[in-house]
Amino acid sequence: MSNGLAGKTPAIPKRSTDGDNGRIDPGTLQAHVGTRLTLEAVQVLEETLQRGLISVDHLSRIFTFLARAKSLPDPLDAATARHFAMWLEVVGHDRFFPIITATGRLSNLMPLFVQNNFVSLTGSGVRIADVGTGQPPYTTVELCTHLPYARVHGFDLYSAGFLLEGPGGQYAVFDTDGALSAVHAGDVTLLHHMVLRWPETAKALAETFARLRRRSDGAPVIGEGWTLVPDPVRQMINTAGDPLLQFHVVSSGNFGLAPLEPRTLDAIWSFNCLLHYPPEARRRALAKMARVCRDGGIVFEGYTSPSGAHAVFQTWLRKGMRLTPVEFGWSLQNLRCPLWPLRHDDPQLDILAPILAQAKGQLATIPGKGDFNSINAEYKQALLAALGPWGSSARFATDAIVVHDVGRDPAPFGIEPIAVDEDDSSVHR
Repeated sequence: MSNGLAGKTPAIPKRSTDGDNGRIDPGTLQAHVGTRLTLEAVQVLEETLQRGLISVDHLSRIFTFLARAKSLPDPLDAATARHFAMWLEVVGHDRFFPIITATGRLSNLMPLFVQNNFVSLTGSGVRIADVGTGQPPYTTVELCTHLPYARVHGFDLYSAGFLLEGPGGQYAVFDTDGALSAVHAGDVTLLHHMVLRWPETAKALAETFARLRRRSDGAPVIGEGWTLVPDPVRQMINTAGDPLLQFHVVSSGNFGLAPLEPRTLDAIWSFNCLLHYPPEARRRALAKMARVCRDGGIVFEGYTSPSGAHAVFQTWLRKGMRLTPVEFGWSLQNLRCPLWPLRHDDPQLDILAPILAQAKGQLATIPGKGDFNSINAEYKQALLAALGPWGSSARFATDAIVVHDVGRDPAPFGIEPIAVDEDDSSVHR
């Protein structure tokens, strides 16, 4: 997730165990999950809980959300249980920095931002911020290719000193002093293996980094199946050839976006950053961000899966001293399996869950429309008709993304405007 401003993830508290072996009664586990479990799924979840990185309550929150969205399998099998358990353990590990990002991850959403209905971003003199760039800042550089005349500011907790890329799609980020900062892998099984075996992972990566660094003269070095890229941000800026691109390293929670002055930005882009904060802290962060957005400017923010195929997002419009919700959007991949809240209740997913439940419930009654595998014009028409109270505001922005005009019919969404906070102090969880 390109979410550097979220900072290092604290470990989820270990659960208490009953008895000598820490086992949980399958009936109790099933009550927390909210659906039937295969015996293999019980074993997967029990083994996960015994490792102590996540709690029964955390599992319960995830599966309760899936049930609200009519997306909880019945029965829950081992493969599905393992998928959720691995991701939860990764993001719950105290040595994991949530910087998951990849080239092209947000490409499907970028045209909606560039061609938005509220503020022109394509001319000269436009100023934009990417809040929580992730490392490396692939999305920030991609914004520059879409908006070549805009001055783009990227904000994150740190700038990578070195990028170490592996043969299996895994990578590690080291700071300018050569200390290991973060790891990532595109495959959750590999990432889970790396994070749960952190001492071995850290030792092996540090040793590979040291060997390749000794061979580097400031240029990328290839060896042992790995590539070491010194100062990857500078390399990306040079490749993009964009003198208007600037990066800022800020402290955790600095959503006031200092050193930018109030009311100087036309738009703010922020994905996979605010989801790491509880709802009230997210609203405070948006209020702080809005201070640097001019009247009539927008904040475009949301959450995606690591591949980018699953997405949920909102557009906010600054009107005077208020940040007003004007659009809510989501990708069709959520009908197959939705995004789910990582650590806290998620206000965007709280809106999405009943929309998905409504659509899936209605489409299931139409022959051939409940499998979500044939997205054609007929299916789109059926989907919009199935959205019930959310249908009158909906349109297909692309073949894969539905956008709702919240200003046209705000009642079903329940999103309250936010008062702009022009104090640039930090937001704390």
